[in-house]
Amino acid sequence: MKVVVYHSDSDNYPYKLRLGLYKDLVLNLKKNVNSFGFSLIHLTTNNMEGWGDENYFYDLNPDNIVYNREICFTDFIKNKSDNNTVYWFTEPDSRINNIFPNLKNDIDFLFRNDKLPITPAWRLAKKTSYPIFEDILSCFNSQEKSWNGDSDAMLSFYNKINSPNGKETIQYKNCSVGFRDYKFYCMRKSLYTQQYKAEHKEELLERYKES
Repeated sequence: MKVVVYHSDSDNYPYKLRLGLYKDLVLNLKKNVNSFGFSLIHLTTNNMEGWGDENYFYDLNPDNIVYNREICFTDFIKNKSDNNTVYWFTEPDSRINNIFPNLKNDIDFLFRNDKLPITPAWRLAKKTSYPIFEDILSCFNSQEKSWNGDSDAMLSFYNKINSPNGKETIQYKNCSVGFRDYKFYCMRKSLYTQQYKAEHKEELLERYKES
């Protein structure tokens, strides 16, 4: 497995961040995933440094935060991934706690009973799932590129796949699509992976600085 994140520095975040925070987050994530034997792939814009074990650079406006992430995720899985690797797509404020179950489908999403059932940035995927990524990208509202547009796009995608209940594998775009329980992967005390959001990012760094 390889771990894939997108980040480019921008002034367009809805909350104030200290200078250098995301560099610390990505480098600490690399240390975390390397400790489990995985490499980190950093997707970013041309104006940035690359902080991963592998780095890919895109000619994009860094202020289009969530839209860029979807463009880069989609291009990577379609054009730069290989046929024999599983990729975990996530965000810089995620960490692995324990090795999680193998991927049996073309792609797995996180699911919860919520107004946004599918988590936008978290995906476990094979190259064969690229039509799913393309479909999600096509759901983006061109006016919502900086923030929250990913939630709107994922909700549109969820409706397109007939609002599954998250308990069964479905078929869409000739891909098998599975769902994993959000509480095991995306909370601060989750079993397999965890995430510290918004103002808690510094707390994450403090927790992992000795690891």
